[in-house]
Amino acid sequence: MIKVRNEKVEIINKNKKITLHNRVTDLYLDYIMWQMLPASIGDAMYPDFAGQSDSTFAPFSYSYLEFVTTQTIADTDTTMNYDVKSSGLTTADISYTIGDMNKTILYNYDFTLTGITDGNKFTGVGFGRDADTETDYLLSFIDLDKCGIKKYDGIGYIINRYDEIYSVQTPMNNADGSYLPTYVNNNMEHGRLNAISLCYGANGTGSTYRYYYKDLTFTRLSAGIVEVEGFPNFYIGTTDYPQTDYPQTDYPLQEGKVMSVIFEYILDISGATVKTYVNIDDLDTTYNDTELKIKLKVERGEY
Repeated sequence: MIKVRNEKVEIINKNKKITLHNRVTDLYLDYIMWQMLPASIGDAMYPDFAGQSDSTFAPFSYSYLEFVTTQTIADTDTTMNYDVKSSGLTTADISYTIGDMNKTILYNYDFTLTGITDGNKFTGVGFGRDADTETDYLLSFIDLDKCGIKKYDGIGYIINRYDEIYSVQTPMNNADGSYLPTYVNNNMEHGRLNAISLCYGANGTGSTYRYYYKDLTFTRLSAGIVEVEGFPNFYIGTTDYPQTDYPQTDYPLQEGKVMSVIFEYILDISGATVKTYVNIDDLDTTYNDTELKIKLKVERGEY
């Protein structure tokens, strides 16, 4: 439903610029999911994030450089070896219009490399939270071993990081992508899931049953994936059809068959409501007798 990707990373000194791409870690997928869930549920599910104020914190607040020693970072890793770290200045390029569900975020890091021996090459760069205060902090990593970048006396380096977050959900009622997590003006702007409505019409139309998050059960299945259950009757209205063997292909499209789902978010800063819909065929759902379960997903986008 939500996809994240690193658009590019630029490493710049006064002589040249190298442009690279990197892969985000599983920890970053969980971080975005935490931002999107109701606060009480997200904090309980991801306690490592709960102590961090989301009003003054960006996910890639720090960049980490490693020299000489090479290391292999897996998606599941949450830390790295590093020699130098730099805090980042963060700006957000929010150019979306009504109906546009993309946001691009720019981070800037300035390394002076004091104390690093001349001639040492960069072997890796990571991005994430503050390693001094967070047990698990690494949200992405790039192997620089074969890039030939070295430290030279008197030459500093600037790193620019561009990240994109976008939604495959369709906005309703002139909504936009403001509910997607973005750090702007020293605040984390994002929407938290408030309610889920099951609709018997496609594209969020027709009669609906609305379920508030407090009446639902959220379970973390794996990185970036949370299953929601607690929809006791996914038929809308009264029907004579048996529910124990639903769905069947020979059932008519009567009032009662779920065709789409509406997700309602409340913006943390303004309190405004944003609604999106997803047709049922585009969701990851499971049925257990009369119970419908929906998987919420934050996934890696393609480069």
